[in-house]
Amino acid sequence: AVRDRFVPGNWKLQALAAFYAISQGSSDFTTFVTNLQSARNALGSAGKGFTISDGLFKNHILFHCHPLLRLRVLAMPGLVYENIKSDGLISLLSGTWDSMVAEGAIPRKLAVTTSGPLRALPTATSSGATFPKRYLSMDKEAIRAAGGCFKCGDTPATPGWKPGHNSYNCPKRTPQVVAAVLPSSSQVVDDESDDDCGLPSCVLGNGTDSEESDD
Repeated sequence: AVRDRFVPGNWKLQALAAFYAISQGSSDFTTFVTNLQSARNALGSAGKGFTISDGLFKNHILFHCHPLLRLRVLAMPGLVYENIKSDGLISLLSGTWDSMVAEGAIPRKLAVTTSGPLRALPTATSSGATFPKRYLSMDKEAIRAAGGCFKCGDTPATPGWKPGHNSYNCPKRTPQVVAAVLPSSSQVVDDESDDDCGLPSCVLGNGTDSEESDD
């Protein structure tokens, strides 16, 4: 009776919708898996038709992780997907994610976690911004297919995506500021005083040399 009063009658559908709505997006892979496991556990007591089997869980992880990560794993020649359990797939994806972060294929803003020192140290560029060093050819194809930006690595599925932007007008591109160099007031005074010192006193008209010449 207490549960019926405080728990919505359609809580099972809501919990199921919450599970299928989870994708990695711009989050770290470890965070994505943790959220997905929590949503799966919430459906554990929902009964037949709502519980998530190992096969469904494995498929959701693979097809809702970061698109670049998914492409990298699917391109592995020795991958036998039908024989991999969900724990094995998570381990494979996690290791691949760490490798992609290390080589710069994944923007480090997506990998800010406490799981290792490599993710905690951003790579500084001359412009002061942090961007991926390079993309592999298949990574570029994924970004191009998704209508994303090669500069920041974001796609329309990334939270905060600005519609219509690309690598040329990327909002995360740091504008270059050209500072004008002007002489200081002290330099101007010194220049004037140096000019005066270079002229003979007769030209300056201080009265000393001109009076002697008249005599």
